[in-house]
Amino acid sequence: SPQVKFLYDHVFEPLTDNRAVYKTVASPIVQSALDGINGTIFAYGVTSSGKTHTMMGTEQVPGIVPHAIAEVFRTITRTPGKEFLLRLSMMEIYNEVGWGPWRRVEALAAALHVSCGSAAPARASADRAEGMADPNLRLGRTLSFLNLIDLAGSESAKAEVNRSQRMEGSFINKSLLTLGTVIHKLSEGKAVHIPFRDSKLTRLLQGSLTGSGARIAVICTITPASTQAEETHNTLKFASR
Repeated sequence: SPQVKFLYDHVFEPLTDNRAVYKTVASPIVQSALDGINGTIFAYGVTSSGKTHTMMGTEQVPGIVPHAIAEVFRTITRTPGKEFLLRLSMMEIYNEVGWGPWRRVEALAAALHVSCGSAAPARASADRAEGMADPNLRLGRTLSFLNLIDLAGSESAKAEVNRSQRMEGSFINKSLLTLGTVIHKLSEGKAVHIPFRDSKLTRLLQGSLTGSGARIAVICTITPASTQAEETHNTLKFASR
């Protein structure tokens, strides 16, 4: 309907490459994290609309995550005489339980010596998940967090083929709904209560989403497929909200 209008900070054309998206949306947030300000970037949208391509990309067309890692190390090399400690954690939340292969990366600016400890994928307890879910970047006495998140496909919340998928869809629906509510209340700035504890994702990110300096970006991906028209409309509404 021509009566429906949406307003966003940026709208990228279909042929826009990941580098342009990174420079426009993500790079300022990565730099803020290096300066001590928490940053979070979400990718939201229906399956096959480009979320994972935008966040991870390919070897030929890297996405936001590899671009962010490269920028962090470029900053380290340009800052001689200062010691950096980087801690990287990767995590998947499935049915409100955190899973993940844990990795620790340490780097010194002078020699760029990187040592990676390996650990087998293991189920994370709630306490461990809350303590290690987010990568954090430390510069001198500055501690900050940079969170890069590829959300579940928005249409997954409607999957009801069997009991297992109904449960999965229920958790996804709850998580995405809570995220939308939290971001909406934060943007209003007047809410007395913000429901961070209603989902594992928002609870883990509470410290990074709040505070006077936190910076957040939501990248919503859409597809021109006519079969996904309803989901595309829902994604546009989510982004606008």
